[in-house]
Amino acid sequence: MSPTPTYRPSLDFLHAIPKTDLHVHLDGSLRIETVRELAAEYQLPHNFRTAGDVRRVCQVDQNCSSLEEYLKVFEVTLQLMQRVEDLERVAYELAEDAHHENVRYMEVRYSPLLHRGAEVLGKLAQFLEAGFAAPQDIDRPADLHQIHRATGL
Repeated sequence: MSPTPTYRPSLDFLHAIPKTDLHVHLDGSLRIETVRELAAEYQLPHNFRTAGDVRRVCQVDQNCSSLEEYLKVFEVTLQLMQRVEDLERVAYELAEDAHHENVRYMEVRYSPLLHRGAEVLGKLAQFLEAGFAAPQDIDRPADLHQIHRATGL
């Protein structure tokens, strides 16, 4: 008896269907180019010249053996999200990327306690709202109620 062939949907089909993302971490959603640019601005000790350089530091291997190892990535990305304008940029880019992947609903996780200064904490709702509402080409921005619920605001 021969094995039954497995149906594999096309990439076009997968892109076209509406999606949800029920647990996405803002600090785990930075674009590679954003990491490169902000790391240079923040003068981090990493030399991110290429996308591969960023992946080696900021992408967890499939064979990750512990939560501690997994969370090391966030030590880098959190350092890049300490100014209001950087948090707004990351939120904007996450919303834009989700739109291009046909995500219609997302619940974003974010921990305001991991960022310095009252200036950042005081403007949390403002920059998240601005970041998720800013893309002009996004039909349905992420549900802000879910952002507020996940952040405790």
